[in-house]
Amino acid sequence: MNGRFRYAQRFSARSQFDATMERLLAITTVPDFRREIERSEEPTIVMFTTSWCPFCRRFKPRFVEAATKSEMRCAMVFIDDWDNPLWDEYEVDVVPTLVLFDKGKPLYRRDGVLGRGLGDSDLAAIAEFGSAHSSA
Repeated sequence: MNGRFRYAQRFSARSQFDATMERLLAITTVPDFRREIERSEEPTIVMFTTSWCPFCRRFKPRFVEAATKSEMRCAMVFIDDWDNPLWDEYEVDVVPTLVLFDKGKPLYRRDGVLGRGLGDSDLAAIAEFGSAHSSA
């Protein structure tokens, strides 16, 4: 295999990876949430999360993996500060919590369970609902 072909393969794979990762947003501020989620026309699966939650840290790799394979836009929204208004506005009692937004409005959600968080079945359920909704 010649060097130019190997470089083209690496470049192509990297470009595909970057294009997929662009669909996974990391949002850390309320203004960014308002712009990227509430004002968006595009359906988005949001994972409300914190950096200090052990269940969020355990679930994050699953969410990232699913997001890289998904046709739907996904976002991790960090609400580390207890004063963040998103806790109350979206009634997030336990993190992680998944919410499907469409045209800036919550459409479907899977709430984390205290002492357990979320699992693969929660991720599958919201992805299935999102797929059914987008094809309807």
